Amino acid sequence: MQIWIILAHSYSQGISKSGKIPWICKKDMSFMKSITTAPGLKNGLLMGRKTFESIGRILPNRENIIVSSQKLESSAHIVESISAGLEKGRELELDILWVFGGAIIYEAFLTDPQFSQLIDGFIITTTPERPCDTFIQTNIYKFIEQHQYTSIYPPRVLERVADGIYELSIYSRLPSLREEWDPIVRSLDS
Repeated sequence: MQIWIILAHSYSQGISKSGKIPWICKKDMSFMKSITTAPGLKNGLLMGRKTFESIGRILPNRENIIVSSQKLESSAHIVESISAGLEKGRELELDILWVFGGAIIYEAFLTDPQFSQLIDGFIITTTPERPCDTFIQTNIYKFIEQHQYTSIYPPRVLERVADGIYELSIYSRLPSLREEWDPIVRSLDS
């Protein structure tokens, strides 16, 4: 099972405001949906309870694994820890487990060696600055450099807006992208 972090953040690594994403980039949302439901692969999303509740539903065509110490009424897979979430992903025989947020889950993968050593890659959309109250504290790009991930897909501008750009980057320890992702990533060029 490969483990990939997928996230969007502002220039200052803000990821949300009052539990909601403070920007809209339709091309990014479409890409995220396409890549996490890639045909021919069994995909899963690992997220915290607050992220799941902010989405408000199970995301279809993916196994939804929710880390929560609280009891939840949902047909998603509810686990009590990130370790249990990883085990659930293996039990479900996932090809890709997408680390989907929120900040506590991202930070655990970026700071705890038992999780950070498992990361195969990152798909990151950098967004223009927006008011946020939740941030990734660890410098993601320093982590990527220190752990010797390489850019395996040149950064692509998804959208230009008055105050900046939405730019997608893909970094990995693996030598190439999964072939199942090729048409999805190439569609960004059109």
